[in-house]
Amino acid sequence: MNKTQQILVENPADLHIDIRKNGLEINGIFMEQVIPEKIVEMLGQPRVSKFSGKHNKEEFHRELWIYDTLGFHIEMPTKAEAVPYLDFRLDDEEERHHQGQFPFFDLNPKALFSGKITINKKELIASFTDKQLEDAYIFLEKKVGSWKLDFRIKEAISERVKFREYTDEEVEKRIEILRSEPQPFESFYFVYEPPKPKRVSSGKYTLRPSTESDLRFSSLNFKLAIVEELMYVQKLLTPEFDVYDFCKDYDKREIDPEKYYDKAIPEVKKWFENLPIPAALASEITELYLDGGNSIYGQLIPFWDGEDDYYDIKKITEDDLNQFPNLKKVTGTANFFSPKAQKLMESKCIAFDF
Repeated sequence: MNKTQQILVENPADLHIDIRKNGLEINGIFMEQVIPEKIVEMLGQPRVSKFSGKHNKEEFHRELWIYDTLGFHIEMPTKAEAVPYLDFRLDDEEERHHQGQFPFFDLNPKALFSGKITINKKELIASFTDKQLEDAYIFLEKKVGSWKLDFRIKEAISERVKFREYTDEEVEKRIEILRSEPQPFESFYFVYEPPKPKRVSSGKYTLRPSTESDLRFSSLNFKLAIVEELMYVQKLLTPEFDVYDFCKDYDKREIDPEKYYDKAIPEVKKWFENLPIPAALASEITELYLDGGNSIYGQLIPFWDGEDDYYDIKKITEDDLNQFPNLKKVTGTANFFSPKAQKLMESKCIAFDF
């Protein structure tokens, strides 16, 4: 292996770091991602500081490689799958404000970063579009290829750009203030985020095409009540759908069910809309039990609390009901059927017991 060329930085202001989509260049020397050992070969030995603490009741242990005269440090990975990141101290506003009273200030480089950082050869603020600056307040984020950049705006500037009313004039003023400042940032870090491997579905939730021998529904919510009985109660309809397993297996995009909280996940709703139910299973439906805690409802809306009418069955047709000759009773803790739908069902000798 060829030894990395050493950079002798007699004047910290001579250090130039350019962040690009395909890598990182430090004073003309290129690397595809942050390699701490390579940086040590280039810039010399840092001051190493270790510290521990607790976050969300879990202990953590971290190690910083601090370049005091250059104004930045490398935070080393804490887990095998993590990657190191570079953190730059651009201003000492916070320390001056608190008069250096917090112990963690000792983990900061002794000097401010006085070199030059560019993004694709552009000055930091010039690399942002006006659209990206519209929502800048305390923090500002940016993606450059596989790099994630996180900027902290100086407190004094944050106060100047804070919105009182979200008007076009205030948006323009915010952008103008940020662009007019020679250095609007207190600090910033960047980290390499490796491209995620292409998602590959197992195919377990792939649906067969619907045929004429499948049931037909005019109301998705009525269909969901039927699915609850056949899939989760009687276990006759497969595969048994699990929203977390479905999202993990889904390969078109990454879906976090918990981010939807009280909203329906579009792909899940579409799956149930397209789910074919063999007409042969219709005779197994003799009773429907309605409850806000039924398994089916948490599939579409992971944290549904039963406090709205999202799953109300507002309309139903005779064709819907004629498919279920053995359905004789609807019971449970909550009646999701509208008065009109209930009246039609009662005309078909279906009893309601709540």
